[in-house]
Amino acid sequence: MSYDALRVERQGPVGWLVFDRPEVGNAMNATMLTELERAWEEFGIDPYRFSDMRVGCYDPVERVRDMDVDGVWAQTTFPSLPGFGSSGSMPEASDGAPFPTSVGLP
Repeated sequence: MSYDALRVERQGPVGWLVFDRPEVGNAMNATMLTELERAWEEFGIDPYRFSDMRVGCYDPVERVRDMDVDGVWAQTTFPSLPGFGSSGSMPEASDGAPFPTSVGLP
């Protein structure tokens, strides 16, 4: 399946949904939100309980170990969701879709 705003990659049981709109700082828009939903459905990997999830999804120590394996030096999780490190509201892009309030490192 092709995507305009995402790059979808899969290697065995691991998949990546990579925002692919560098010309606008990877800001989300309606197209990206629709494609994210479609890509998640395509992966079909919704866990049913904690035991089905990677421990690094909810345990900070394991998260850092996963980051080390992936070569990630720093990460902000949910930086732009109201109540999770943001000002409490989300700005809108010119097309009216919400976009993140903080920008990650390249």
